[in-house]
Formats: sequence, structure tokens, C-alpha cells
Amino acid sequence: TQYGGTETGPTVTSMNPERVDKIMAGSCGQKALNVGIRLVDEDGNDVEPGQNGEVWVKGPSITPGYFNRNRADFFVEDDWLPMGDVARIDDEGFYYIVDRTKDMYKSGGENVYPAEVESILLTHPDVREAAVIGVSDAKWGEVGLALILAAPGTEPTLKDLVSHCDGKLARYKHPHHLILVDEFPRNVTGKIEKNELRKQYAGSSTA
Repeated sequence: TQYGGTETGPTVTSMNPERVDKIMAGSCGQKALNVGIRLVDEDGNDVEPGQNGEVWVKGPSITPGYFNRNRADFFVEDDWLPMGDVARIDDEGFYYIVDRTKDMYKSGGENVYPAEVESILLTHPDVREAAVIGVSDAKWGEVGLALILAAPGTEPTLKDLVSHCDGKLARYKHPHHLILVDEFPRNVTGKIEKNELRKQYAGSSTA
């Protein structure tokens, strides 16, 4: 298990195969050699261990830029490259990817990472696949809309799913709306296209 990308040479973190406990916990490993990693909040301040922050990387293996593109459009202060991923680090230096920054929404001023909510919804026996997006709300700014592909022969309700989230997620992370779908838009690798879901449902009166 490791984390990185084409722009990073590619390895940013790598996993010690002997740490099965961390692999089972979902870690993508510890910092690789010759790369710097910061986890920062929305103001660019470093977060504490255990807190979620955007991944910034720096080092000799990081791309110097993109062809015919302005470097300043991608790099921030002191040559750090924001990765667009949200992660946390534990007290042993193991990293855990939480979600993409573009998928996060704010509810009542609190950050909600859909991947966390989806992981809980997927443990409900009536849920085959799940995708959560933020939709506008007059009181909270944004709330969660759960788009659910139900297991065959089932028809979960919003009450069912909220009850399932009790004790597993903070209440502000609970979905406020539910739409049952027959299929999801997907990219060439089969991953659910969140951008398409936002286009289709963000302004929907159903939400």
C-alpha cells in the first residue's frame, strides 16, 4: 500500500508490510524518503495529529510544473504542491486518506467528508452502493443527500439510514435527504462520477 501520483515521482507514502494492523485500519503508510508532507487546514495552517487536513507535498521528486501552464496556478508558498486530498496522520506517523477536497461540503460550519458517511451507509444490509453529495439548505448552508443503489428486493428509507448512522457518525454528518437510484454515472475506471451527481442533483427540488 502506498500513496502518490504522477506529479510526485510517484511515491509520497509507503507501507511497512509487517504492520498488518495499520493496513487493516486503512493506512496508506508512512512518509517516503526525500519528500516533505504537510496536512493543512483551509488557511494553510498545519493541523494536529488525528485531525483532517489537505495534503501538501514538496521535494526533489515532485514535478517542477505543467507544460505551458503557470506554475503559480498549482504551487503555493515555498513550492508546496497541494494534492487535493484530505488525510490525517496518527501518533506513529501513519497516514490515512479521508477524501478529496472537492467532495467536501460544510454543514453548519463543520466540514463533512462524504467518503466517511458513505463507508457507514455501505454497512447497512439494504445498501448496495452509496454516494453522498452536499446540497443547499436554508438553515445549515449545506446538508447531505444520500444517493443509494439499494440491494435487490429492498427499499431503504431515510429514517432507516439515519438510524443506522446513530452512534457511528456525528449528527451533522447524517444525510438529510435520500434518493434511490437505478445506476450511477461512472468514469472509464468504473468509479462513481461525483461531478455528474452534483450537476444532476445539487439543485434538484427532490433534494
